[in-house]
Parts: sequence; C-alpha cells; structure tokens
Amino acid sequence: MAHAGVLLARTLGVAVAADGYSPPYVAAACYASAFYEVPGLLLIHDGLRRFGSFAEPVAAWSVAALRLGTPALYHSSAGRRW
Repeated sequence: MAHAGVLLARTLGVAVAADGYSPPYVAAACYASAFYEVPGLLLIHDGLRRFGSFAEPVAAWSVAALRLGTPALYHSSAGRRW
C-alpha cells in the first residue's frame, strides 16, 4: 500500500523516492508494527488467562511488563522519528 501511494504521489508530481527507504515506507512499517502489536499483546493476555490459568490482574500486569520491559516498545515506536 505504501508503494502504491508513493507511485500515485509521483504521478501527481510529488518528489518522493520509490526506493523502499523514503519516509512513506518507514511510516508504513512503523504504523503497521504498532497496529499489530496490540492484537499480539491481547493474544498473549488471552493465552495467559485461558491456558496458563492466570488471574486477571496477574495476566494484565504481565502483558504490561512485556510491553514496557522488552524491545516491543522500541520496535513499535522508534522508527517514527524520521
């Protein structure tokens, strides 16, 4: 989708590189990783509750610790500073 948007912008006269490294591509990758992180964390929470028999506060705090204490926070937000 990012490449299609870049090609459309280029046909309209916008000077943007279609090389896979220009800001539209970076933004698409960053927003997609942030978008897919939420369902992934919800699946982890559901797995902890369903298969691990964790109580609700423990499962929620575990997911919060995963979000803040692992590289997930970096990978879902670092590339937006282009």
